Amino acid sequence: MTVDNAMFGGLYPDLKQCGGLVSSLQQTLRSFGASLPVVGAGMARIELHDRFSQVTTALNDRMFFFDFWDRGVALGTGRTPDLVCVAQSIRTWVELRLRLSEMTAKFSFVTPTAVAESFEEDREVEWQWASLMERIRKGEGLSDLLPFVLAARERSELSGLFPFTSHATFHLSRCTGYPYSGDCPFVVLKTTGIYEVFDQNQTCLGSGDPAQAVQILIDNLPPGSGRARKGTAENLFS
Repeated sequence: MTVDNAMFGGLYPDLKQCGGLVSSLQQTLRSFGASLPVVGAGMARIELHDRFSQVTTALNDRMFFFDFWDRGVALGTGRTPDLVCVAQSIRTWVELRLRLSEMTAKFSFVTPTAVAESFEEDREVEWQWASLMERIRKGEGLSDLLPFVLAARERSELSGLFPFTSHATFHLSRCTGYPYSGDCPFVVLKTTGIYEVFDQNQTCLGSGDPAQAVQILIDNLPPGSGRARKGTAENLFS
């Protein structure tokens, strides 16, 4: 079932009248003086500088779902059947640039993500390491990576970088937002207790136990690697 079918089914007569979600949201924003451009097809996107929000509609009930991004990190979500509330909250986020903690106080339908508080206190790197460790320890996959992750976290050269996993591999980023930097070596489990380190061209840089693999990774970090910066790869390399 498509969004258009939902509109014609009577859930979104206002959207139907205006020609769809994008045009209806644009018109609503303009009605209270916001000049933010709305783009997209089906999903609407409102962006200004390093912040953006995306809006979609439910199919079986009238409900708008939207999010609040800052420098490549999703800090909050919202849901409401009222398009005016959608537009007001997004304008407040994207154009007026309130903090997510202020957004939740102002709009009852806005919910912070798990990382929001740490991000706004510049602790997102520490939060990410702790979150990754907790997920591994709880058995949410990648338990074989735990000895390596424990060793990596103890090294100051790595603990300030932003860790994440993808397809059973361990990665680091020099920025905290997505898309990540993509220029640090990554690690995979070779066999029990032995880890392989690869560069971004899939070339093996060496292998060894957790301490050895950590050192190989450190020795092949990009020059000048330090604490991961807020922003995305585009911000990092621009």
